[in-house]
Amino acid sequence: MKEVELEYLIKTSPKILYTKISTAAGLEEWFAEKVFIKDNIITFYWDKSPTTARIEKPSSNSLRFYWTESETNSFFELKIEELELINNDLALIITDCVEWSESETKDSWDVKIDKLKLVLGDR
Repeated sequence: MKEVELEYLIKTSPKILYTKISTAAGLEEWFAEKVFIKDNIITFYWDKSPTTARIEKPSSNSLRFYWTESETNSFFELKIEELELINNDLALIITDCVEWSESETKDSWDVKIDKLKLVLGDR
């Protein structure tokens, strides 16, 4: 298991981006087919199969999702950083605990982030 950190520049407001990464409706637009959140448990559906995670909020601009089926305490984290020097763009920093290669992880996130940018009109 290794942690892979990726950074993507996003052109939107912090409030809008946070909504896209922290709400069921926002995550359904780009991350999973269906999403349900109850208390601090989130259920993601891909190909009609549910996967659950426990949500933690390490800071006001980040969310960490711990996979409940994992015996290794694996997680992924989505963190928003404001980049004042670059036209007020934002960086979405993703830390993902994975068992597969870094290139496969990057490819998977690239597809998701492309969809997120399309939803946000950031092309």
